Amino acid sequence: MTADGIQPRVPAPTPHRSSPVPRQIRLIRAIFVAAVLLLAGLAALAYYSTAANAEDARWVDHTYDVIITTGQVFSDLRGATATARGYAMTGDASLLDRYRGYAAAVPAEVDALGRLTADNATQVTRVEALRRLAGQVLQGLARTLAARGGSAAALMPPVLESHRLMDDVVTVTRQMQDEEDRLLRARRSRAAQGRGRTLTVIVGGNVLSLAVLLACLYLLTREIGERRRTEARVHVLNQELAGRNAQLELTNRELEGFSYSISHDLRAPLRAIDGFAQLLRTRYAAVLDAEAMRLLDVVRDSGHRMATLIDDLLAFSRMGRRTLETKPLAMGVLVGECIAEVMRATPERPRIVVGPLPDCRGDPGLLRQVWVNLIGNAVKYSSHNPAACIEITGHVEAGECVYSVLDNGVGFDMQYYHKLFGVFQRLHRTEEFPGTGVGLAIVMRIVTKHGGRLWADAAVGRGANFLFSLPRMETPG
Repeated sequence: MTADGIQPRVPAPTPHRSSPVPRQIRLIRAIFVAAVLLLAGLAALAYYSTAANAEDARWVDHTYDVIITTGQVFSDLRGATATARGYAMTGDASLLDRYRGYAAAVPAEVDALGRLTADNATQVTRVEALRRLAGQVLQGLARTLAARGGSAAALMPPVLESHRLMDDVVTVTRQMQDEEDRLLRARRSRAAQGRGRTLTVIVGGNVLSLAVLLACLYLLTREIGERRRTEARVHVLNQELAGRNAQLELTNRELEGFSYSISHDLRAPLRAIDGFAQLLRTRYAAVLDAEAMRLLDVVRDSGHRMATLIDDLLAFSRMGRRTLETKPLAMGVLVGECIAEVMRATPERPRIVVGPLPDCRGDPGLLRQVWVNLIGNAVKYSSHNPAACIEITGHVEAGECVYSVLDNGVGFDMQYYHKLFGVFQRLHRTEEFPGTGVGLAIVMRIVTKHGGRLWADAAVGRGANFLFSLPRMETPG
C-alpha cells in the first residue's frame, strides 16, 4: 500500500507446463532401458561365467600336472633302481650315467610336486612321505653302487631294502594319484556344469534380449505408423485450416470495408440530424417550451455520441489494416508526451507518479494510442476520488517489457473481466463515466499486434491495475 492509498495488484504468472510425453513413448523408453540393463547384466554374467570356466579349466590342468609329476617321480626312482642294480652286476658305465641322470632329477621333481600340491594338506603330507622315501631309496642305491665288485651276499641287503622302499613309494604315489583322480573327476564335472551354465546364460540371454528388442521394434513401428497417420491428419487439417483462414481473412476484410463504408455513410445523416436540431433550436426558440428545447439537446447529444462511436469504430477498423513500423522507443519520453496530451483534454488533475520504464521497440503511433487510452481511463475512473493518484511503472521480466498503469479509482468487479476488452463493452454506466467502450479493445488489438499481452486486476472501490507486455528486443547500439 502506497502513501496515496494505492493497492498494487499484479496477477500471479501462469506456470509453464511441459508437454506430456505420450504413453507409447514412455513405454518404448522403459523397454529400451530394460533391454540395455538386460544386455549389461548378461555381459556381466557371461564374463563371470567365462572367468569361472577358465578357473575350472586351470584346476583341471593343475590336476593333470600333479598326476604327471607324480608318475615322473615314480618312473625316475624306478629307473634309478634298475640302472643302479644293472651297473652293480655288470659294471656297464652307460648304466651308471643313466643312473646319475635319474637320481639327479628326482629331488627337483619332488620339489615341483610339493609346490603343485601346496593347496592340499593331505597331498602335502604324502609329498613329504614321498620325499623321505625317495631319499632313502637313493641312499640305498648309493650303498648298492658301493658294494659293486663284492660278493653276492654283500649286494643282497641294499637290493632288498630298495625293493621294500619302492613298494612304499608305489603305495604313496598310488594314493596321490587316486586323490588327484578324484579331484580330476570333480573338477571336470564342475567345469562341464560351468560351461553348461555359460551356454544357458548366453543362449537364454540372447533369446530374451532379442524378444525385448523385437517388442521395442514393434512398438516403435507402431508409433511411427501412428505418427505418420497423425501427420497425414494434421496435414489435412492444416490445409482445411489454411482454407478457412483465407476465408476468414477475406470475411474480415469485407467486414472492415463494410464497417468503414457504413461509418462513412452514417456521418451524413448524423450531420443532418444535428444541423436540423440546431436549426429548430435557433429558429423556433420563441415558440418551443423548455421541454422541447431539452429534447432537442438530447437529440444533439445522442448524435454527438453516435459520431464518437463511429470515429472509434473507424479507428478500430483501421487498426486491423495498419502495418507495424517499429523502431527503438524511449518509453519514458513517450509516456511523458501522452500524459501531457491527456491532461490538456481533461479538467481533472490527479497526481501522476512515473517510475522507471524500460525502453523497447514498437510502432510509436500505435503505442502512443495505448498509453493515451490507458492513462485517460485511469484519469477518468479515478476522478471521483479527491486524492486521485495514478502510478505508471515498468520492468523487464522473462524476456518481456511489462508496463503498468495503476489507479485508485472506482475499479470494477472481476467477475465481468471477460467483457473488459470487447468492442462496445462497458462496465460502468455512461451517466457515471462517458465513453464508447472501444478504447480497451483498441489497446488489446495494438498490444496483440506487437506480439504482447494485456491483462488487468481490480476490485470495486479499490482501483484498477492495467498491465501490458511487449517482447523485449535489443535496440541497435
